[in-house]
Parts: sequence; C-alpha cells; structure tokens
Amino acid sequence: MYEYNIDFTNDVPPRYCPTAKEVAALYIRCVPNGPMDMGFREVKKGVFEIKVFNEKDKNRLENKFVLFDYGEKVRQRIEVKVPLILREKRVFYKNPKWITIDKIYDSVLSEATNQEIDEYFSKFGKIIAKTHDDLDEFQFRNGKKKLRIDLQEDIERWLEMELKIKIEGKEILGKGRVKIFYRGQPYKCYECKEVHTEKCPEKIIREESEREAEKVRKSKIKSVLVGDSNLRHVNKKAFLTNTECATGAKIGHVANALKHIETDGIEVAICHVGQNNINDKQEMGEWENKLKKR
Repeated sequence: MYEYNIDFTNDVPPRYCPTAKEVAALYIRCVPNGPMDMGFREVKKGVFEIKVFNEKDKNRLENKFVLFDYGEKVRQRIEVKVPLILREKRVFYKNPKWITIDKIYDSVLSEATNQEIDEYFSKFGKIIAKTHDDLDEFQFRNGKKKLRIDLQEDIERWLEMELKIKIEGKEILGKGRVKIFYRGQPYKCYECKEVHTEKCPEKIIREESEREAEKVRKSKIKSVLVGDSNLRHVNKKAFLTNTECATGAKIGHVANALKHIETDGIEVAICHVGQNNINDKQEMGEWENKLKKR
C-alpha cells in the first residue's frame, strides 16, 4: 500500500481550503488517468490522503498535482498548484527508547558535540532521533541531553563514557561518568540487591503498608497543632495530634493556614503564634491587638 498527501495548508488560507467533495472533483479534473480504485479521506482541514494498493497505481500518481483557485472576487482569485506527495513508508522499530543523559556537564564531556555523542551511542542500536538538549516546562535547557535509539543492548545506569572530542582544534580522549535513564532500564536495587526493570516489589509492598498505616493514624487524630518553625521538630506522624508548621509564620500566616486545614473529625485546634511578631520589635499592645483581631 502507498500513501499520497495533498496538503493545501501551505499555500491556501484556512478559510479558503477546499472540502473533500471539491478535492475529489479537482482530482478527477487534474489527474484524468489517475487510478479510481483507491482510498480517499480528509486527515484534517486542508489535508487529504490518497491510498493506492499496487506499484502500477503508485507510478500513475507520481509527479501529479491539482490546480485550485480561491478568492472572493472572480478577477482577484489566486490559483495554486498543489502536488501529490508520496509519504514515506512507516518504519517499525523493535525496541525504541528515549534515552536521557544526565551529569554530562560535570566532566570534559561537556565539550562533546551532539554528533560525537550520537556516534558513541550508535553502538547500542540504531539512532532514531539525534542527540539534543532537553528542555524543562518553560523551554529552558535543564543540563540534560536526550536521544532516541532502537535499543539492541541495555545501557548501564552509571556509564563510564570515553569518546574523542576536539577542544581548541586539538583532539583528545574525553572521559566522564554520566547517568542514563530510559523506560524499562534494568538496575540493581540497593535495598534487595536484585535487578529490576520496574519499581522494587518489596518497596511497593512497604509503601502500600505505610499508606494503610497512615489511614489508620489519621482516623484516630482528634487534635491539630498549627504554628511556626518552632514546631519543626515535633513528630508530624504522632498518633494523637496532626502538626502543621510554616517557617517564619506570623500571626496572620497561621490564621490563614487554619482556613486550609482538614477539620473532619478534629475536636481541638492548638495554635502556636506570635513569636515571630516579637522579633519585629513591636510594642506589646500592638502584638495583643493583632492576636485578638485574628
């Protein structure tokens, strides 16, 4: 099967793009000897797809095009020539993986070009997407690099890399230790000493038991303790009281925090406030007024 695209969006404004019926009429008019045993559909507005099922029909559509004119007034209409473009056959990979390279800027490997990194990782499989800088949610570089490989051999999480790089016109052997991540990567668990490709089963069981214990703890809590960082070392997972604290909190901050604390089942609220207000060298009368107001 062969697929051709007819894309009007590059030359025609969206509001003037033809409908599927109009494109079918253009095809019959502009490709008179074109095959009729084919698949035809609209991919999206202004983009259409033609499928033919044999080599002969594929050759009959080569170098063909449709002529389309648009505009509101007859004398000002614009004619465009839109070609039928053969779409490359989709390649199916056996084990495609997005590889993330971290810690590369901690060594001389930071001077390596993306092409040199591609050459190094090509020994692990076929490069699908070449090496490029990874970006965060704000489109800033985050110090990592990414590439996509049809992986044939697993890569260690901590990899000792050696590759030839050029610095100021001189070629040297660059060495460095980088961290590699990809989905399904085998790693040795530090807890159970076994090799996993997913999260450690023992860790999953422990986390589940901790979640169940937390549910039991919360069901028994009847009091909440709210205050500033002087409560930082209070046991937050105590069975009798739930502790909420904020560094540098003053009277107003603690009062606002009380509005966002879950109060279901809570019978007593204990507030530790005012100590950070004293550090402002306020008069005691003003301090008392703030406390009463809140």
